[in-house]
Amino acid sequence: MQQHQFQAWQKSKKSAVAVFKELEITFDDFVPTVNHKFDTLSGYIKVLNTVNRDQTDMITVLSNGVGGDGNLARVVATVLLQLESHNSFIAAVSTAAEYETALFKRWFKRKIEPTSIYARFFHAEEASPRPLEREIVARYGEYYSKKIAVRGNPMVNTVIHPRRS
Repeated sequence: MQQHQFQAWQKSKKSAVAVFKELEITFDDFVPTVNHKFDTLSGYIKVLNTVNRDQTDMITVLSNGVGGDGNLARVVATVLLQLESHNSFIAAVSTAAEYETALFKRWFKRKIEPTSIYARFFHAEEASPRPLEREIVARYGEYYSKKIAVRGNPMVNTVIHPRRS
């Protein structure tokens, strides 16, 4: 059934973002750990990538589908904050947590520093961000600091080789 739907979308030349909109992915879809809409979209992206030279990925499609990285960051942060207020374990394994990490990974690979997030994605200055935007920058700042620390300190050999006397 799913393959048939993928073929129909492909035949009508639907983009992954058009499929995102057709699936009517909403705020609530970021809550569960497994979501059939995301599974369907991911499957279609794989099908598209086998035939198109212009490769895409889930985080790009989600970002484009909600109107950019700033909006995607707002959606996942809002969901995570709500989940964390009730159950931090559920928040940690939610779809929102997965996509927050993917978004932060993309920003880090692009060498985007936490302080530039305000202007780049929220069109705000550091002096006047909203609380949600401050939270996103703080979360990314924590991610960024951990990555910089790992990059700056190559793993130390902690293997102990006992000597025989």
